[in-house]
Amino acid sequence: MPISATFVNADRNEFIWIRNFNSAEEIPAKEAAYFASDERKALGDKPTSHLAKIEVKVIETVLQPAGVA
Repeated sequence: MPISATFVNADRNEFIWIRNFNSAEEIPAKEAAYFASDERKALGDKPTSHLAKIEVKVIETVLQPAGVA
C-alpha cells in the first residue's frame, strides 16, 4: 500500500497520509494484507492507541505531473 505523501496539521492535531490504489476495488485486499503482515502485527496496538478518530476521503488526481502522459 504505497504512501505518496504525509502531512501534519498542527492546528487541528491531525496527521494526514495519502495512499495510492489503482482502483477502489483493491482497497479491502490491500488493507487486509497490511494488517496481516508480520511488521504490522509486531506493532500490536501502538498505532491505534494514538488515534482519536479515523477519517477516510477518496480523492482523484485532476492534473498529471509535467512529463507524464
